[in-house]
Amino acid sequence: MKHKTLILRLIAAICLIAGPLTAGAQIFYKVTGNGLKAPAYLFGTHHLAPNSMVDSVPGVRDALAQADNLIVEVVMTNPVEMAGKLQKYMFAPADSTLSSFFSADEFARMDSVCGTIAPGVSLKMFNAMKPMAVNSALTMMLVAKDLAETGQLDSWFMTEAKNEGKELTGLETPEFQAELLFNSVPLQRQAEMLKEMLDDPEETVSRMKELNRAYMAQDAPALLALSEEEEDDAEFTDALLRKRNDNWMKVLPDLFAESKSFVAVGLLHLLGDEGLVKRLRDLGYTVEAVAADPERH
Repeated sequence: MKHKTLILRLIAAICLIAGPLTAGAQIFYKVTGNGLKAPAYLFGTHHLAPNSMVDSVPGVRDALAQADNLIVEVVMTNPVEMAGKLQKYMFAPADSTLSSFFSADEFARMDSVCGTIAPGVSLKMFNAMKPMAVNSALTMMLVAKDLAETGQLDSWFMTEAKNEGKELTGLETPEFQAELLFNSVPLQRQAEMLKEMLDDPEETVSRMKELNRAYMAQDAPALLALSEEEEDDAEFTDALLRKRNDNWMKVLPDLFAESKSFVAVGLLHLLGDEGLVKRLRDLGYTVEAVAADPERH
C-alpha cells in the first residue's frame, strides 16, 4: 500500500488532495486586509476532479469573474508545447530501461495487464521511459473516461480565464514540476510503484474514485483516511509541499497587491501548519472560508 499511496499523492499534488487536513477544512477562501485594495481568493483543486465541482461551491464563478489575474501552479494552455518541455525529463538513462527492472516473466505479466488498461498499448512502447512517467500515463488512462465526461477542474479555470482575457500567472515552470515528479524518487522505487499499480489496477481506480468522492463532498476526515502518511516519505513530502509553499509565499503578496487575484492550486497547498491559509494569516491577512456568494467589489 505504501507505494500506491505515494503515487496517488504525487499525481494529486503535482499539477497534473491529500495532506494534513482538519475536520473544519474548506476548499474556497477569501483574503482581505493587510493593505489589499481588493480581495484575493484561494481555491483548492483536486487535479483528478471534474470541472462540475465549480458549481458545487457557491461564489467561485463570481469571484473568478471579478479577478484580473488567475494564479495557478503551472500555466498549461498549449498541450503540444508542454509535452515538448517535459519530454526530456520522462526518458531514462540508456542503462535503465523499463524492462531492466523486472524479470522477463514479470515484464510479460505486467505487459498483459497494461493491455487491459488501454487496448493496443504495450509496456514495450514505454521501455525507454522512467517508471514514474509510465505510471502517471497509465493512471491517467484509468480515469480518462470519468474526466472526459465533464473535463478536468484545473484546465477549466485556465480555459475560462483565457477566454475572458484575464492574465494567467504560473507559480512554477513545467520543467520544475517535471524534475520533481520524475527525478525526486529513485528509479528502482519508481519501478516498485509501477509494479504495485499493475498488480492491482482496480485498487488504484477505486482509491482515486474514493478521493474524488471525498473531495466533491468536501469530506476532510475521509480525505485524511485516504492520504496515509509514510514516515520514510518525509523528505519527499517536504519537497512536495513545504518547500514549494515557501517559494510561492515569496511572490503571492506582491501579486495580491498588484491585481485582483484568484489562486487555484492543489488543496494540499492551502491547509495545515505549512499551508498558504495559515501563512497568509501569519502575515496579517484575514483569510476566511467562503460559505456563500462573495461580496462584489
